[in-house]
Amino acid sequence: MSKRLLIFSIFYSLLIFYFFYSSRNVGHGGEVMVLILPILWIIGLFLLYILYRYDKKILNGNLNKFLFIICTPIPTVLFLLGYYIWETKFESQKTENIYNKNGYIVKVTNYPYRDRTEYRSNFDSKTGELLIDSVKYYNKEEKKYITETYEDWERFLLSERK
Repeated sequence: MSKRLLIFSIFYSLLIFYFFYSSRNVGHGGEVMVLILPILWIIGLFLLYILYRYDKKILNGNLNKFLFIICTPIPTVLFLLGYYIWETKFESQKTENIYNKNGYIVKVTNYPYRDRTEYRSNFDSKTGELLIDSVKYYNKEEKKYITETYEDWERFLLSERK
């Protein structure tokens, strides 16, 4: 096992995931990752080429081949693809139930992976539009379910943002 390759692969992987994680927490500024990742990939491949030219025995053994593959963009692309599939397939998944209660239409939207439920109804709506009544969500800091109830103008403003 090549110690240089091991150190390089650990440093390279930590650097890539640090940039990915820090870009997730900045909101709309996360698009910088699209520019930084290809630059890091090019620098990483260049350094990997220098390591290979310095010691051609670097590809001997299965562990070294595995470490060599980790230093390429392949694992990052696979991770980002899996993350994207998770976010679009599961995180935005929801179930909706619409029913009639006391002459009003009630719509319950449940987001299971966010642990959040929204309740909308046409009660007090002049146009018959479904306005948000309340939101029930799990607060991780307090470790309990919290229900926020909205009235009058709050219902209208929050329903505009859907």
